[in-house]
Amino acid sequence: MSLDIYAVIDTGGAAPVELGWLNITHNVHEQIEVAGGADPWGWEGMPIADTIGALRLCLAALEDRQREEELRRFDASNGWGRLENSREFVRKLLALAEAHPKARWHVSR
Repeated sequence: MSLDIYAVIDTGGAAPVELGWLNITHNVHEQIEVAGGADPWGWEGMPIADTIGALRLCLAALEDRQREEELRRFDASNGWGRLENSREFVRKLLALAEAHPKARWHVSR
């Protein structure tokens, strides 16, 4: 099971235009949530500009070496969802958000 999150924008056509897409295992949901600031699982329809600050806070927390032990408690024992995966996902999500602040998120779980 995984989260698919898309940056989309309405151009007036039949369907919104997809500007970018990311996927991550649900195994990192709790780790990202505990890190603080961001919960992409609940961002359906949300303006991307409204999430950039949360993504920055979350990434800073995930990269904080003083919190590493705390956050590693949420690493999936099966290897599918580790702190490194959370960092990479939030880093890429922030880059997508900063590239398209006028778009909205579409979330598929």
